[in-house]
Amino acid sequence: MERNVILVGESATGKSSVAPLLAHLLGYGVVDTDAYIVREERQGIVALFARHGEQHFRDLEVGLLDALGAVKHCVIATGGGMPCHRDNWLKLAHLGVTVHLTATPRVICQRLLSDRERLRASPLLSPALEGSSDEEILLELMGRVEKMRAVRSDFFAKADITIDSGGATAEFCALMIKNAIAQRRDAGR
Repeated sequence: MERNVILVGESATGKSSVAPLLAHLLGYGVVDTDAYIVREERQGIVALFARHGEQHFRDLEVGLLDALGAVKHCVIATGGGMPCHRDNWLKLAHLGVTVHLTATPRVICQRLLSDRERLRASPLLSPALEGSSDEEILLELMGRVEKMRAVRSDFFAKADITIDSGGATAEFCALMIKNAIAQRRDAGR
């Protein structure tokens, strides 16, 4: 089996939901990088951005990624921007097989709007909540999601495996990833 499985992708593509299910299927541990940073810093990501700026948060991600260098047999759910800064992609690829969870911008926005707490926890997407109507919020959010996708898509395209989580349950995504990893192993990659 792979040394580690690293889940990458945009917000609301299912990384944090799929990670523990996939870990259970593989008999692996789980690391959710955003949850780890929040726990260690004792404050949410929005508060970290507001108090110290995005660069400080990205520095925390790099430190965590360096600490994960010796980890084996874990499913690592990354924050949406982690793979796209500094040489983080190279470090993630070195840790194990990378799996890009993807969904259409519309699905991402629907998921975020149905879980306003998750949306409020995203410092790069939460300003969309400043719209006065649901339609205005959706339009602003769609614009932000599409802009982030344009910036990050080249990184995510480097993933070893891509899984469309748009119409699938977290359980089904975990099973698809497990099967894709087995196919890679059988093919000798």
